[in-house]
Amino acid sequence: MAAGLGESVVLEDNSLSQKIKMIKNIIIGFVIVLLVGCASQKDIPTQAHYLALLPENADIYLRFPVQENKELAEQLVAAIAPRTKEKDIQKLTDRFAMIYGAVKNKEISAVASGSFPKIGLSFALKKKNGWIATKDASIPVTGKYYQYRNLPLQIAFPNSSTMMAATQVTPLLESFQRLGNTPPLPAQSELFGRFQELSSSQSIDFYTADVMASLASFMSFGLSISLPVKDMYGSFIPTSTVAGDGSQLYAFNGYLGLPDSRALKPALVALRILARTMGINFSVSGQEGDTVIHVSDITISQKSLAELISKVVQ
Repeated sequence: MAAGLGESVVLEDNSLSQKIKMIKNIIIGFVIVLLVGCASQKDIPTQAHYLALLPENADIYLRFPVQENKELAEQLVAAIAPRTKEKDIQKLTDRFAMIYGAVKNKEISAVASGSFPKIGLSFALKKKNGWIATKDASIPVTGKYYQYRNLPLQIAFPNSSTMMAATQVTPLLESFQRLGNTPPLPAQSELFGRFQELSSSQSIDFYTADVMASLASFMSFGLSISLPVKDMYGSFIPTSTVAGDGSQLYAFNGYLGLPDSRALKPALVALRILARTMGINFSVSGQEGDTVIHVSDITISQKSLAELISKVVQ
């Protein structure tokens, strides 16, 4: 059993930008799970359900298995909230099974599975601890949500195994209320299909329709080329190899979707130019008539991946 009742963590505020504050608020919200005991994992929605809860047509979607990538999760918390104590980071990550996130119009929505028993939440989320509960019968499922002081992120717990966080959490709760009653939207079904294609339960999976911005996140200089692609999805897969800095290596396995097969040749040429520009070797493949390019043979250290994910969500 992880952290017991009465344990707490203090994350110190600082003068970061509003965008960084929003990310930090998510961590603050997650910290409350350190105060609660173990809970039943019954009635956890499926992966398709969780993805269906997220906003449609977001810029980026992310699926993050926490326990299978625990060291990376701890590095992410440390990068986003650097003043958090190491032992508290470890207790925090123990609480989460899977996190699904979306970034749309620079706003984050997150749904997490884990252990969030009601009795522990009632004990932890008190006004004296800086939490403000907004109660209203019109708020779906829970009738309330929580905010940490006057910060903009809203947090809700529709059951003991699900946590939601967003600038406006009501749309997530409304989606949760409809689970089982309405089928996922077509775009959500397509997204689930993409994630079903990806590698393993350990992999960190993503989907983005904002390809050029996502590629730019990999490098510190501007892109001088434009790729004729419509979307990208893929995985970062933990390997048994370690990098020079001692951190675990992750293998990248990605797919670039093309608007039609005529874009294949110019996209392959552009990707090879990009590889030379970046000074790295990676494989790209696609047969005539294909509308998908496979990108592989790229590895990234755990430390660099933590920095990349932090940059994308910020």
